[in-house]
Amino acid sequence: MSRNVLPCLMLILFCLTLLFNTHAQERNVSLYAGMVASPDNLLGYQSIAKIPTGISADTNGNVYFSDAGNCVIRKIDGATSKLFTKVGTNLCGNNGDGLPGTSTMIGRVGNIFVDGNGQIYWPETDYGLVRVFNTLGVVETLVGSLSTSSPSDNVPCQDTGLSAPRAVWVDSSGNIYITDTNNYRVRRCNFLIKTIERVAGNGLSSDSGDSGPATSAGLSFPNDIHGDTSGNLYIACSTSIRFVDGGTGIITTLISGLSNPQGIYYQISSGTLFLAESDAHVIRKRSSSGTISTIAGSDARGN
Repeated sequence: MSRNVLPCLMLILFCLTLLFNTHAQERNVSLYAGMVASPDNLLGYQSIAKIPTGISADTNGNVYFSDAGNCVIRKIDGATSKLFTKVGTNLCGNNGDGLPGTSTMIGRVGNIFVDGNGQIYWPETDYGLVRVFNTLGVVETLVGSLSTSSPSDNVPCQDTGLSAPRAVWVDSSGNIYITDTNNYRVRRCNFLIKTIERVAGNGLSSDSGDSGPATSAGLSFPNDIHGDTSGNLYIACSTSIRFVDGGTGIITTLISGLSNPQGIYYQISSGTLFLAESDAHVIRKRSSSGTISTIAGSDARGN
């Protein structure tokens, strides 16, 4: 699959999944996956998915999604369209790290991210963890701890607490950005020194602090995050999309007056930002010139 086609596929799947997310049973689109947990080796559309919450794709056209209701992460093979479980046992829980993906129990998964090496990153909202299915084929915890809930900064990434993290995004250097949703922060696990840093949010739930340092601003339930090659961050909060300048660390509001945007995707090639406005039942886009338009949905819930 060409590099030009893959971003388009990811965007289409992203939009469809987010439309499924809140009202999965109410849809009038063709199923790619999902019909309780299915056996492997079925075609994707023949399978059963319970509360799919996140989606990503790799450079080979394979699609990965989080089946939060069954506590698994599954893969749809880009060549055969068949479905395989990559992580999880269909039982929600935590039985530790260092096990193969399908022997590892996980909690409910939010949005997921697949890097250029095929590693799968995900947040577990129940347990306050960020974990990875790595190139060795085993699961390890990268951020968060089962033994603390304190959102301490400047400590080892595995010694801090996360509260209902909803999304992760990983930059080209391997730094992991996390929406620490119920702590009203965005945090970064520094790849080089393996410590946790706060990049946005002061711990208060508010849409405040524009034109000032992002770490002094309020964030209202950050749900999703995406970035670009310049280190800029795009954060979906409960009523707005916030932007953090990668050079200055200054935060501004790109879009306000939204109704619970649950997902965003920044298309680097065009400078277009796509967002799923869940409670308005629409997918919108913001062009590089700042024009906002609706590309799917009609502001009304229904089939």
